[in-house]
Amino acid sequence: MRFESKIRTQAGSNPEHDQRVAQRQQLPHLLAELTDMRADITDKDGGEALRAKVTNWILRAQKAPSSNSADQISNVLASIRKEHAMYRKPRETDASAAFPDECKDCEHYGIACPVLTDNDQIKRRQQILDSTSTSNERRHKLQEYAIDNSCVVLQRELSETKSQLEPLINEGRQLLMAVEERVLYRNDSETVSRALANADVGLEEAINGQ
Repeated sequence: MRFESKIRTQAGSNPEHDQRVAQRQQLPHLLAELTDMRADITDKDGGEALRAKVTNWILRAQKAPSSNSADQISNVLASIRKEHAMYRKPRETDASAAFPDECKDCEHYGIACPVLTDNDQIKRRQQILDSTSTSNERRHKLQEYAIDNSCVVLQRELSETKSQLEPLINEGRQLLMAVEERVLYRNDSETVSRALANADVGLEEAINGQ
């Protein structure tokens, strides 16, 4: 079993510990870990209930939004560009028809959208999508990019997705703690029950937030 080689990492400045903490903020990491460990949860002493919670979380995580992904960002922007020119043509005095209403709060509205018409900004965005290795890093750099370009569309997409993902990530972290206590350390103690209770709170927040 692959879990026999795993050990607890003590909190502190240990780089491996810091990396593990960072990984547990990533939905893909949590999804991979819980998917991998799910089969090792036995039915003994309430394990069936824990496995059911993990299964439910995995199914929801697989359908979670990912507006910080390359495909999603490209789709959002492509859908706008398909219907609108996103720049004012020569001799036009009113270019509002060239922009969607959702862009009205942008300082570039009615002039030219740098996100979709400036080659330097298009290359910068693609570089962010190609070079970032984690969802948090990508979201952070895309947020900076959106602010630099006053892009209200990207800012809204990133903000909405973050608010949807945070409860799911917190719930996944609690479930992973419960699974590790049970599978890695064979501990059926109060720690598992507490982690499960916290996961239930995360699930309730996710449902209420929908």
